[in-house]
Amino acid sequence: MRKALAIFVGIFTFHIANAQVEWVNQEGPYGGTIRDIEIAPNGNVFILTNSNSKIFRSNDSGISWSQIPRFIPAEDNDNVNALLIDSDGTLYAATYNDFYVSNNNGNDWIKVNTGTNGANGGFESAYEIGVSPDGTFFLLGYSDSDPVVYISNNQGE
Repeated sequence: MRKALAIFVGIFTFHIANAQVEWVNQEGPYGGTIRDIEIAPNGNVFILTNSNSKIFRSNDSGISWSQIPRFIPAEDNDNVNALLIDSDGTLYAATYNDFYVSNNNGNDWIKVNTGTNGANGGFESAYEIGVSPDGTFFLLGYSDSDPVVYISNNQGE
C-alpha cells in the first residue's frame, strides 16, 4: 500500500510540475504601449495603443497585425481612448468626445453620438467602455474634473 501511494504521489507530482502555463511572445504589433485588448467572437484580436491611439487587428491569433486606418476626422483633433466588442462582434470606440461603431471588424466606422455635452444626452471625456449582459452600456468619463459614469440603453446612439 505504501509503495502504491508513493508511486501515485510521484506521478501526481510529476504531472503538476510539468503542467506549467506557457506564454508565447507573438512579437508586435509595434506602435506604442498597449492600452486595451479586445477579442471578437470570430477570433479577431484588436489592440489599442497609446501612440496616437492606433488600433491594430489580428485575424490569426496575434501572429500578424494590420493597423486599422484612422477613422476620426482630423478636424475633431481627438483620439480613441477605449475599445469594446459586444457579444455579436460589433466594435465600439470611445474618444474624449465621440462614440463610434463598426459592424465589419473595424473596416468602416460610424459616429453614433457626439458627447461634447453631457447635459444634452452626450458624454464628456470618455476613457473606458463596458456593457452588461442585458445590453446596457457604461462609459466612464470626467465632468468638471470629477469622475462620472454615463449609461446608455441604446448602444450609445
